[in-house]
Amino acid sequence: MKYIIAISITLLITGNRPIVAQVPSGVHGISLPLLSGSTISLDTLSTPLKAVVFLSPECPLCCNYTKVLNTFDSLYAHQVTIIGVFTGKGDSVADYQRFARKYEVRFKLATDTAKVLSAALHASVTPEVFLWNNLETVVYKGAIDNWALSLGKQRVRTTQHYLQNAIESYFAGREITPASTKAVGCYIHEQ
Repeated sequence: MKYIIAISITLLITGNRPIVAQVPSGVHGISLPLLSGSTISLDTLSTPLKAVVFLSPECPLCCNYTKVLNTFDSLYAHQVTIIGVFTGKGDSVADYQRFARKYEVRFKLATDTAKVLSAALHASVTPEVFLWNNLETVVYKGAIDNWALSLGKQRVRTTQHYLQNAIESYFAGREITPASTKAVGCYIHEQ
């Protein structure tokens, strides 16, 4: 009986959407320094969805995806907070700032030098995205789209827009499919 009640409550809360995972408790209370000089606390953001995308200034795919992420930041400005997170100690703040200027990044950029957030979310590559709602439910994780087949090998045309589909499906109350994909990119190394 408890199991049936738990399923019913879960379906009521998530609107019949599958849950990829709960945001790990290690994420709660994490504040990250923004490149702008202030800090951001992930659990106090007011938008219905939060998209954390792990980035590296050295990863060619991260460079290529800044345009897509800038578009999403404008398109979903009041619905989704997009945060690009540079993780580890392999690059400097100056490297991150050069990246932001070169690719005219308009979404928030933060650093996670101690890899607290990347470890809590089990991020493994850049760019990898985690999209969650105010109920602390990860509704999508993985690749931004299917343009990249592997490092150095891309499709001529993107045919699956995973992140955009997840955002639009969420707000339309539709099931998010797929809710999880394998991200392709540069490995987040132990540093």
